[in-house]
Amino acid sequence: MEMNRTILHVPCTQLPAADEFFRRLSGVDTSNIPEAYVDAVEPGRAAALNGSEVIILHRFVDILSKSEEEVILEDNVVLKGKIPPRVLKDCGKMVVFMVTLRGYIPPETDDMMLEYMADTWASAYLECAQAWFAGQVNRWAADNGFARTHLWCPGQYEFPLENQVGVYSLLQPEEVGCGLTKHYMMTPVKTVSGIFGITPKDAGLQLKPCDFCCFRKTCPGSDKGCAAI
Repeated sequence: MEMNRTILHVPCTQLPAADEFFRRLSGVDTSNIPEAYVDAVEPGRAAALNGSEVIILHRFVDILSKSEEEVILEDNVVLKGKIPPRVLKDCGKMVVFMVTLRGYIPPETDDMMLEYMADTWASAYLECAQAWFAGQVNRWAADNGFARTHLWCPGQYEFPLENQVGVYSLLQPEEVGCGLTKHYMMTPVKTVSGIFGITPKDAGLQLKPCDFCCFRKTCPGSDKGCAAI
């Protein structure tokens, strides 16, 4: 795994677990599709992947200092909020990343079920790619005598959304077609970003976003989704 800014093109064939992410999001098991959804599930997958590709952009970043409500990174980037210093308290480095489904265009159709399935498949591949990347970080950390924190994303509890500005500054994702609106929303719409802190192997328990999330009791991913990343 490269430590410098790196762009990964991940074939969807490397993401077979997308079917499980789709099941969590939609409640539909692709190995036993109810008759009512037969005409929408696989056509929805095809529509989501038509002309689109999964791209992951990542970079290892040095942490220079921490205070109660901010973390100073290299390139004069500052992460603000109460959570970043707590998450990164044991870390001297972190990984900042972005995953996008470049080229995804919702199908132009009057079939609302097909439109829903395509959107859900797009989200499933995006989340699956994020989990796949977390696995890559796990392997790098284990091979080099480290561990990592849970995934944290700008916009989560006490991790203000405006930290997207710092993420974009570090990654410079314009090269892969990603942008940021004045309200800190990422474009294309099927794009996510986040950080992992690199910790000593014996750092102990780490803060988990699910513990602070108001949807933790009803979240379809609470058993294997965000909580596992």
